[in-house]
Amino acid sequence: MKVKGFTLMELSIVLCLIALAIAASIVVYAGARGSARRTICLSNLKSLGMAMQMYSQDNDGWFPPSLGLDALDTYVKNREVFRCPAASRHRDVPGEFATDYIYRPGLTNEDPAGELLAADDEPRHQRGANMLAVDGAARWQPASRWRLFVAQTEGRDES
Repeated sequence: MKVKGFTLMELSIVLCLIALAIAASIVVYAGARGSARRTICLSNLKSLGMAMQMYSQDNDGWFPPSLGLDALDTYVKNREVFRCPAASRHRDVPGEFATDYIYRPGLTNEDPAGELLAADDEPRHQRGANMLAVDGAARWQPASRWRLFVAQTEGRDES
């Protein structure tokens, strides 16, 4: 009587196929996690944009003098909007809190709609950064556009 079962070769092939499937799913999930972080960051910037719009309505059209809690605390319910989930380290605002965004003060809601108001403090989303315009529109921009914004905002060129 012959005993039926798997040979060593058949077991090896099945294990290799399972390992390939696991490796492929890890790559897919890593990309999805990055996209999710980018989307949350974009949502946070959009929320900050709404808070700044409300601030400007209460202050003769002027946006806050800084991106600090002192200016936006009444308009922001969740302080996590100042953070990007993809950031490995957070930018410290002296004496206040940590944020992951750069802010360009001195603008009003009368400035051109496409004028950039805030952005990620570094291009960390798929070789680009999320950026917020005066009209409240938040969108991803390539790193070259981010560098121009940083140069205008901080008076230095980021490489």
